Amino acid sequence: MRCILQVASNVLQFMVGCENTAAFVSLETPHRGRFSKNGFMLTPWAPASIQFYAKEAIEAADLQQTMSLTSLFESATAQTHG
Repeated sequence: MRCILQVASNVLQFMVGCENTAAFVSLETPHRGRFSKNGFMLTPWAPASIQFYAKEAIEAADLQQTMSLTSLFESATAQTHG
């Protein structure tokens, strides 16, 4: 994630890319709202354009600081080694 664009006071847009294919990519934030995509497949040749629709006004910096991204591999590794 390089740049989060403010589309409206409560809508942010950003791109997510990867170096290796990632299954079940999940985005989370404590802010109230929803992501346009969640639980999706991400490939190196096709970055995903994502929007976050917040329930109230939000700044791009707030989302960037609080958002986390995980995939099936990371979840399985954490459960195996944790």
